[in-house]
Amino acid sequence: ASATTGGSVVLSVAAAGGGTLTYQWMKDGQALAGQTRSTLTLENLIPGNSGEYSVQVRNAGGTSTSAMARVNVLESIPGLFDSGVDNVRVLLGERAVDPHYTLTTNADNAASTTVYAQDSGFFPIVEGPWIANNELSRWIGPRPDPSAATAGGVYVYTQNLDLTGYDPATVVLSGTWASDNSAELLVNGVPTGATQSGFSAFTGFSVSRAFKSGVNQIEFKVTNGDSAGGPTGLRVEGLMAVGAKGGSTPAPAPSLSTTRSGLALRISWPAASTGFVLQSTMALPSGWADDPAPVISEGANNVVVVTPLGGPKYYRLIQR
Repeated sequence: ASATTGGSVVLSVAAAGGGTLTYQWMKDGQALAGQTRSTLTLENLIPGNSGEYSVQVRNAGGTSTSAMARVNVLESIPGLFDSGVDNVRVLLGERAVDPHYTLTTNADNAASTTVYAQDSGFFPIVEGPWIANNELSRWIGPRPDPSAATAGGVYVYTQNLDLTGYDPATVVLSGTWASDNSAELLVNGVPTGATQSGFSAFTGFSVSRAFKSGVNQIEFKVTNGDSAGGPTGLRVEGLMAVGAKGGSTPAPAPSLSTTRSGLALRISWPAASTGFVLQSTMALPSGWADDPAPVISEGANNVVVVTPLGGPKYYRLIQR
């Protein structure tokens, strides 16, 4: 069972046997004082209530112990923000830069990662058809004027969720959203199955079993379906993540090493660091993609040999 702090969980057991049956509930192998009924109710949950629960049932013939039931008390994980708010969750002013979202893909301007609180005095916000801004969130987009003929294509709005100190297997991400024209939710580049289409009403989503230890990328991928250019934007409200404390601390990322021989550049990293992929881009901070150069195994290292041409190129490792 999983529940958030302050909530409740009810565990029960069914037992059959001759004579009088007595019960003793256990947590992590230790008896819980006064918990001697067939049902155990845990109320006003705190993180310390997380653990493995079982119950011993006795009669004159002996004792039987139930299977374990795992209880996870999920805490609110800080660091996520609705669209169009500042660091204390107050609405941003018209045309202000949203400090929490980054456009990692921008069909309108590939060189720009800036996200704007869109001006509510312009179509399609003023008098609709987009949902009106409220005191909790507002529309964001690649331009401050939502009526501008923004290029058709893909826009990926990204926030980071740091799960250091939490068990990623217990994490649940939820909220509501709207978009112009359609959207899908990805975690660390992987589609979660949560999709949305439309700007006149919110759609709810809930995502679990999609996270890893450490920093996770939450990506709202919006497609502006107007190939001739038209309004596009994203609205996110009630965005939150909960999870149980615990889990392992992620290992530090490996470092890239470079050596040069003539025009050839050798890029290497430890082969023992499994699950990492080399990416490259011609211009920071956007445009990252898996590098097409083949990876060669040389002893304890993975090696890629490239010949840089046409200006600078940047490399990084990401974990998949």
